[in-house]
Amino acid sequence: MKEQPSNLNRRDFIKKVGLATAAVLAGAGIETTGQMQEGNQTKIENEKLINELFNKREILPHQGREFMHRVDVWDKRYSGNDVGYDRLDLMYKKRHKLPQSTVHQELKEAWERLLAGDLETVYKITKEQNVPFDFIFLALAESHWKTKARSGAGAKGPWQFISSTARRYGLKINTQKKIDERLDVKKSTEAACKYLKDLEAKTHTFELSDSDRWVWAFLAYNRGEGYVFGNKNRKGDFQRAKGNLERYFSICRNRESCSYAPKIFGLAQALERMVMKKEEPAEKPPEETFSEADVMFSSFGEKSFPTVESRIVFLEKAILEYEEEGRKRVHTSEYIDAALDIIDKEMAEIRARGIFIPELQEPKHE
Repeated sequence: MKEQPSNLNRRDFIKKVGLATAAVLAGAGIETTGQMQEGNQTKIENEKLINELFNKREILPHQGREFMHRVDVWDKRYSGNDVGYDRLDLMYKKRHKLPQSTVHQELKEAWERLLAGDLETVYKITKEQNVPFDFIFLALAESHWKTKARSGAGAKGPWQFISSTARRYGLKINTQKKIDERLDVKKSTEAACKYLKDLEAKTHTFELSDSDRWVWAFLAYNRGEGYVFGNKNRKGDFQRAKGNLERYFSICRNRESCSYAPKIFGLAQALERMVMKKEEPAEKPPEETFSEADVMFSSFGEKSFPTVESRIVFLEKAILEYEEEGRKRVHTSEYIDAALDIIDKEMAEIRARGIFIPELQEPKHE
């Protein structure tokens, strides 16, 4: 049989063979030269961004005693060095059928997700909008950079927008058409930057440092504009504290809100050492034995409660039990703090389902 003449010239032939070879190598898990070059370029870009993020910080923690104490607490937790908090947090996650990961593990995984490409996206947007790159730490505290994250209150996406605020800042949400731009990294990051700029603009009634202005914006992002900056019917915490962050802690009644900004800075400190110094958790001390309060609280998810009120009463009794054990030094003050934070998360879950708890009923991002 006579062989048909080929229509391929030498250049096309080489290109075709190269593509076929690349496909075979990819199937075998072997990187081609082009892929390795692309990977190296991404690594170089990430190194530049990492330097920008950690060595050129624009928002610094407030140096008040109470504020820095709370920063150190969260630094220890995110560094993986608070075994008591980990135990209580995993107890909470088991009850709510959440992945059994410590906050340190969650932070490591979040950072890996950012390095896959989103870190550069966030950097470009913050530069375009002339806002600090540090905003990324807020998003990490909100969602651990899970783009499909959803809270009990219905907040979604890496920046955890509730629907009303999302729509206000131009994000489209249409359940029927399965559109939710809160999950879009680029669009939600642009919206978050605009929102935080608007919140910062409300702080100029008092003489403050630039960092403290952004901290107040962070607090309002979490707790709500009305609670922090007030409205025509009531003064907000910002006015009552006269912009003084240390004074804010004496009037703040919501445990989560009091710790929100310190949590962001504690996370940032732990992440910086993890990334820049390759720091790993110290050897874990032996776990504390279960106390009566621990046994009581651990049974919360196993009990059947006839009413919502009985659930609340049970949690309030658990708080009193832990406080009593703190006075008797059954546990360290650090452990008691962790227990009260986790119980507050349980209360927040009840609040998110629309159940009224006076000192905790505060809508997020409104």
